[in-house]
Parts: sequence; structure tokens; C-alpha cells
Amino acid sequence: SQRHAIAVLPPFLRPLVMDAQERLGAAHDGGYVLPRRLLEASKTLLSFGINLDWRFELDVARRFPAVQIESFDASTTLSKALWWGVTRFLYSPISRRREHLMAFTKPVDYFSYIRHARVRHHAQFIGPRAADDTAAGADVLAVPDIRDPILVKMDIEGAEYEVLDALLPSHDRIAGLVVEFHDL
Repeated sequence: SQRHAIAVLPPFLRPLVMDAQERLGAAHDGGYVLPRRLLEASKTLLSFGINLDWRFELDVARRFPAVQIESFDASTTLSKALWWGVTRFLYSPISRRREHLMAFTKPVDYFSYIRHARVRHHAQFIGPRAADDTAAGADVLAVPDIRDPILVKMDIEGAEYEVLDALLPSHDRIAGLVVEFHDL
């Protein structure tokens, strides 16, 4: 018999059912459902952790023209996009190679993302403290042109707890959080 743990969230973290929600990003991992009024109220999207899936960020850019997007991920690079396309094609079954030719569009998609008029991509990871290739979560709020209110999207593979602690002193500037929690 399997045992299941049930998390009991404090009232301020419990989800609210809201009208007029929007699904942005992928139809699976990397996609999020958010209240439309939160997106309409936000002036800046701080996106921590992208890897090679920037569909959420581009959906925000396309559908909410008042939102400036500041994305942070040192692993989001042209060379990684090229490598992904080549390996996806080479290691796919022969029967799916034609379908996987589309993998070679990833570098083109990368350029359309980083060159979008309202996207600034910072080749840095996010952490609780600054390091060689890591920006401190709290320092990001000092980036020029960050306008309040801020929507924070975070998928940073386990560092989210420490970064949330670092953002806490600026909670009054943050309109909403979209966090993929790891290692629960």
C-alpha cells in the first residue's frame, strides 16, 4: 500500500479560483495558467530559469504588450540550441527524422527570442548570492528599467527556496509569483 503525504499550505499560499485565466507557454511542463488581471497589471516579468523553452515568455510578450521581460539563465545559449537541434535529429528514430528536422529551427527561435523588442536576456543564473555566472535574486530588482508591479516566474531546479527568501524584502513590489518547486 502506498502512503501519500498531504501538504497543508498556510492561507496566504493557497490557490484562489479567479475568473478570466490565461494559459501561457507550453501545453505541458513550461506552461502556466494565470489570472488575466495579474498579467494586465504587471509591468515587468522577471523570468528565472528558461533553458530552451521560452514559450511562456514569448506568449506574455505577444499577448500583454505593456510587460517588459527580463529573463535570467546562463544555460540559454545559441550553442546549446544548436546542440539540442543536432542531437534531437541524430538520435531520433529513422521514422521520425523528417519530423525532427524541425529541431533545427531551435537556433532561429533562440534569435527571435533574444532579439524580441521587449525581452532582455541576461546570461546569468539566479541564486541567493552573486557569483561568477550567478546574479543575486535581490540584486535583480535593481536592474535598470524594472517597473513595478513585477511578476516573477521561477523554474530554477531547487534554488527557488533561497531566492524567494532573497526577494522577500521587496515583496511590496511583486504582484505575483509563478514558481515550479523542486525537492518537496
